[in-house]
Amino acid sequence: MNLADIGRFWARWRPDEIALRFGDATFTWRELDDRTSVLAAGLRAHGIGPGDRIALLMLNRPEWIELTIAAWKLCAVIVPLNVRFTATEVAFVVCDAQCRMLVTEPALATASAQADKAVEVIDGDRLDDLRTVGTAAGPVLANATTTDDTTAVLCYTSGTTGDPKGAVLTHGSWNVASQGWAQAVQLTNDDRVVLPFPLAFTGGLAVFLFTYWAGARLVLEPGVDVDRLIDLFETERVTALFAVPVIHQQIADHPRFASADLSSWRIASSGGAPVPVSLIDRVQ
Repeated sequence: MNLADIGRFWARWRPDEIALRFGDATFTWRELDDRTSVLAAGLRAHGIGPGDRIALLMLNRPEWIELTIAAWKLCAVIVPLNVRFTATEVAFVVCDAQCRMLVTEPALATASAQADKAVEVIDGDRLDDLRTVGTAAGPVLANATTTDDTTAVLCYTSGTTGDPKGAVLTHGSWNVASQGWAQAVQLTNDDRVVLPFPLAFTGGLAVFLFTYWAGARLVLEPGVDVDRLIDLFETERVTALFAVPVIHQQIADHPRFASADLSSWRIASSGGAPVPVSLIDRVQ
């Protein structure tokens, strides 16, 4: 299957439900599907096709997710780049992955400076230009043909013992993993999942995909602000947080933890480091 089929499914069956919230901006499943179909057409007109690699060097923002789904509709591959990479590391990964395009943002222009010698660099703030081209060309109404073994994402290690190394993750593997996790924690389309850490980390991308598979609402945040997270439990009625233990610990240690209305919170999943029993008990 193609992972973009999941978004098309929810656009058909829950078209007016909110799929994504970022600050004050919201996108329904229908809007997300329409916007990514037009964006996919713009990418196709720009020469992107099956198997082509698109590097993403951006902070958390809706465009990151839209580009990912649009790429999948073309059977193209996304290459998430750690926003903490140096310019040399960015250039290495872009060349090693044989990327056709790098989408970034002005705040990260220095890190992408060396890459523009090897690949076309697109300003993530100007995706409407691609949409304009896509509108004229006509939206992509059917996903490109994929198999379970077709590459969806090419994730690179941090390179702590040498140059970063690419790991191939397929449409089939992500679909099965997302289904497994969603079912294991009983994530449903009534849930609201907050994501405060980078989409560019494999864990961040995984949380997006668990949420996407379940048809739940993703509340995307630009970073970890514990006071803001507690606000979201109260105002957005967030039900799930997947995060490293230190984020859970920061919430539990916050002065508002004892008095805030956290009654909507039902899933607290952690990974990446051992979780103290005392923290589990406190969150429970």
